[in-house]
Amino acid sequence: MYEASKEFVSKALSLLSEVGDVIELNYPRDQLRRTVDLALKVKNREAVLLKLAYDAELVGKDEREELKGLSFNLKLNALIVAERRDGAKLVEGVVYDYGGSKLVSVDTLLNSVEGNYPAIYEEKDEFKVKINGEAMRSRRTLKGHSLGSLARAIKVSRKAIYDYEHEAIRPTLDVAERLVRELGEDIVAGIDVFGPSDDVMATSTPSLGTKPESPKEMLLARKLEELDMDFCHTRKAPLDFCLSRGEFKALVTVPHGSEKPRELSNKIHNMLRMAEFIGSRSFVVTDDSPSIRELSWLDNALTIEEFESILGEIVAAATEEDNRDNRKARNREDNTGADNSQKRQ
Repeated sequence: MYEASKEFVSKALSLLSEVGDVIELNYPRDQLRRTVDLALKVKNREAVLLKLAYDAELVGKDEREELKGLSFNLKLNALIVAERRDGAKLVEGVVYDYGGSKLVSVDTLLNSVEGNYPAIYEEKDEFKVKINGEAMRSRRTLKGHSLGSLARAIKVSRKAIYDYEHEAIRPTLDVAERLVRELGEDIVAGIDVFGPSDDVMATSTPSLGTKPESPKEMLLARKLEELDMDFCHTRKAPLDFCLSRGEFKALVTVPHGSEKPRELSNKIHNMLRMAEFIGSRSFVVTDDSPSIRELSWLDNALTIEEFESILGEIVAAATEEDNRDNRKARNREDNTGADNSQKRQ
């Protein structure tokens, strides 16, 4: 399985490099223990984080939780790209739900880069189809169907038709096929695999990643909570924390003191490359540890107190901006109310 995974990762990297800008991350060096393998940026789209695996079962729960945490806090989509799941080959054109992360094949991802989005997704071991409710209602009217007559034609309830058109529920694959035969393919909506996951995935929820372990990490986590920052902790990515507040987002490495200088240097280099690629700030938060002293090229390490001070300024600025936005919104409401009052007079 390890050799098959190495071959798959190499092939996927080659194919994706042909359609977009790619940075390959190599921390940790054991690819099967890594949360993120690549960051991909294609034309006119935000970067997306990718975990590659020959079989999705090789991606453990910790890696999935960290991937979801990175996605939520960095406001980037994250995908698991695989050839199989539990030994069965993934179907091209289908988005799978794997523990709250989108799972797709390489071909599905490559087609999406070209704008040929999949329409089928998996929900609780059942295939469903994303429908454009407005297009469905328009086609139904054009065909002369009422809610009831269309329901009878495709053998579902009138309420189901109503819910499909209001996008409250999605039809199963067999029902969708009957709808398409009756109304045409225009009613099918593509799933943007580069966009948010919550439009098709019921289990897509924010994650805090994995639990901080060292006293230094636990202290920093408490400071972040006190500052009301969104954050997640990782053990299997080239960073220890990712955090965000409003438009601000950052990657943070916290040297533990036990890493060898070469390992720590590799981790920080990968974090800096990732931060630059996705448009994020980056910080190294540490004390005067032996590992740090040997990194002669690193001249911007901060103490926890210095980092807390920087974050405090960022939070204060974000809070003031929120207050300004709230004041503007209240003023607009007041003006609208005054205008409506004058019209009534």
